[in-house]
Amino acid sequence: MLYNYIRIGVICMKKVLKITIIFITIFMILCQCVPVKAYVDIEPYNPRESGDVGNGIVFANKVKRVLGIIRNIGIAVSVISLSIIGLREMLGSVEEKSRIKDSIPGYLLGLFLVVCMTVLPSILYNAFAQ
Repeated sequence: MLYNYIRIGVICMKKVLKITIIFITIFMILCQCVPVKAYVDIEPYNPRESGDVGNGIVFANKVKRVLGIIRNIGIAVSVISLSIIGLREMLGSVEEKSRIKDSIPGYLLGLFLVVCMTVLPSILYNAFAQ
């Protein structure tokens, strides 16, 4: 008896889920049909003609230099620490190996943040500087 009620509830829930998905799909389609009243300037912005270039280039060069230093230091530290962690795991006992395996995700997250936060702005700068 209880099984029948659960089965009926699951069937009803599937119907409700299908109806909800249909309504969300219709709503998304209708939201795409909204007209946009945006103004587009046809004439491209050229900072060299208006004289806005001076301070921006100096600032960009300073930021580029600082990001390069931080990137190089971060990569060097990550390579050295990865080598140390690898040696400790190869030469360590079973308990130390398990402890090192627990610390690896934190290390990888830090490495990812250091590399992405320094390499990504330099990639974006080089892409938009051309």
